Amino acid sequence: MPMWKSTQDVMNRACPISASVVGSSISFTSHVWAPVHNGQPLLFCKGASLLTGGTAGVLMVHLVDDPAGTWYPIDLRPGAGPFGCQFDLVGDATIGSSVLIDGSLYIYPGLYSQQPNA
Repeated sequence: MPMWKSTQDVMNRACPISASVVGSSISFTSHVWAPVHNGQPLLFCKGASLLTGGTAGVLMVHLVDDPAGTWYPIDLRPGAGPFGCQFDLVGDATIGSSVLIDGSLYIYPGLYSQQPNA
């Protein structure tokens, strides 16, 4: 069994579905969604998944520390479990996302921003 470095490490690994952002609650601005959870901005998200019954597709995300305008495709399949990576933006269909942004899509929050309501 691995030893976690801190409480934050443990919290980063344990994210119940109730602590996630549901795709149907996402609204895009200029084709991009900057992560927000419970009304607070996030520095990054740590993964995404599709529930069984969802429609498979690609979710385009901007990975933390990548240059602006660089997008990475996450291949999501229903019931396959979470795809983990640290991303700070999600692009809509004009950026290349083909997965339905609906109630089957779950995005898992990472770390909250220190900028309130940024």
